[in-house]
Amino acid sequence: MRKKIVIALLSLFSMEIQAQEVEIIPIEELSTYLKDNKTPMAKHSKFWEVLDRNYISYTPNDKWVVESDTSTYVFENDNRPYNPEYGALYGHLSPLNRKFGMLLGRLSHKDGKCLLAMNTAPILMNGKRLELPLREDLAKEYVFTLVANNFEFGKPYRSLKRQALKDVQMLVTQYPAETAANLFNGVSMFIYPLNFQGETYRDQYTCGRGVVIFSKHNVPLELYFFMTDESIADFDKYLSELKGVFTFQDIDTQ
Repeated sequence: MRKKIVIALLSLFSMEIQAQEVEIIPIEELSTYLKDNKTPMAKHSKFWEVLDRNYISYTPNDKWVVESDTSTYVFENDNRPYNPEYGALYGHLSPLNRKFGMLLGRLSHKDGKCLLAMNTAPILMNGKRLELPLREDLAKEYVFTLVANNFEFGKPYRSLKRQALKDVQMLVTQYPAETAANLFNGVSMFIYPLNFQGETYRDQYTCGRGVVIFSKHNVPLELYFFMTDESIADFDKYLSELKGVFTFQDIDTQ
């Protein structure tokens, strides 16, 4: 049986976010809203539909433009010379695309210097909704599994050994619960650096941050920020401008 992971709080960043009311657009109206705003649409499940199955609402924001409304690689056109080590399916993928796989969707900040991709777990199909609550111990371990995969600690998507777990904890920062609640209606939020392995994407993205937010029922929302050498200094601003964009729904499981 897996032991419950106690997260070491390494440091806290306080963020002053101005309170404001956010208009929630009903899920059934989103496709019409985005079409009217000339958002490119795909034929597959929209990311907001998948998020809604996990009780996460998406509300458009004029600071963030939808680049891809369905599952995609983060840098789908950034292929590399064929590497036979990864086989026919993955041999042409860039390291970040192999590492993250297909993510739910992608937004771009209006300043053109920050790309945002999102994911959640599990990915439910056929309109099924997630059964709540999720186990807290597995939810917290999920954070460190993501970080371990990003930095290639241990075996991919396997439970970490004790020392590897300690090493990964050093890379994770927990933000204040108040920030998670204010921005996402969440209860906890964890930030870690993304390992670009010296690569540059779209001729400008060189660094990034991974963010995992949990709802009161332990549902995770993963956000991946891809930034330039200059724009990473504005990470807290980008994060604050997501207030109300992704919101955990108030669900009573009793």
